Amino acid sequence: MLGKRNRLLILLFLFGSVLFATPDDNSDRKISLNEVLTQYKLKNFNVVLRLANRTTPLNRSENLALNYLRAHSFLQLKEYKNALEQFLNLLGEAPYKYEIFNNIGACYFYLGDYENALRYFDFSKTENPNYKIAEKNYILLRNATATKTLENNWISPTDFPETFLVSSSANADISTGWIYFYLGKPTEAIHLFKKAIKSDSEYSLSYLSLGYLYDSGGNFRSAIRYYEAALKIDPEYPDLWNNLAISYYNDGQTEKALSHFQKAVELNPTFAYPVNNLGYLHLQKGDYTLAKKYFLRSIELNPSGPFLLGETYAGLSICNFHFSERDEAKRNKKDR
Repeated sequence: MLGKRNRLLILLFLFGSVLFATPDDNSDRKISLNEVLTQYKLKNFNVVLRLANRTTPLNRSENLALNYLRAHSFLQLKEYKNALEQFLNLLGEAPYKYEIFNNIGACYFYLGDYENALRYFDFSKTENPNYKIAEKNYILLRNATATKTLENNWISPTDFPETFLVSSSANADISTGWIYFYLGKPTEAIHLFKKAIKSDSEYSLSYLSLGYLYDSGGNFRSAIRYYEAALKIDPEYPDLWNNLAISYYNDGQTEKALSHFQKAVELNPTFAYPVNNLGYLHLQKGDYTLAKKYFLRSIELNPSGPFLLGETYAGLSICNFHFSERDEAKRNKKDR
């Protein structure tokens, strides 16, 4: 099965700056996660933090979402020590850690600990080389610290463009939209993603998020449209090429899928997902030799990812079964 859309969880919770109407603070009733989300969307961050301690019992994914809201609320309130503590606690829970590493780096930055800020920005960009926010933060801070050291000057957070380290309102809408999506509310998510486009029409993640959502819902033509819009803004992003290729494949446009998977690999030769996807595409075409080559390469690139490995080994098994059947047929033919 073609895969790799799950990595989009990557940029979900960068530095959300949104959220939602104030319930009766005198009430002892339990609060739903949706009410907390509403307060966050209305930017009532103090209310979010109060209500976060009164929620109804949550499952694991809901609790993770709540902890994200708590961490981002502290960040928006500029309570950087509390935000740092929350983000550090999230490291053990988050399925993808590079955005958490970036946020930890930002907290250290605002607390004046530039050495640790650099370290965590570096962790972030190392874990996901395509995560451009962390790369920009790292380069910006590294260059500034080098310059200030040479000039014997102190660094101040005021020396940096805030937009590099704190999210735009578009980014905040996307963060909240993804929470809604994973709570089973895609309509609210789509509304927020489109709102993000209105806030910043040049922010590719808004289009990328809509593309993922529409593809997940089976609306492949709409997914293609939004992915193509994202590519116009960010043509060097291999995840985009891979995701667009998946939508082309799902829409039956296999030749376009092939060229886009190849472009994703060209942009990042160590990106295992499009390599695996090329294996399945060639498997569908009946080219088992080439399919096996891609599956083996995918395993070499990503030897420990359980989800991708499962798909890759399944494809490899199909190839090996075909070869064994072919060899058996040849032997039977010789025996006649």
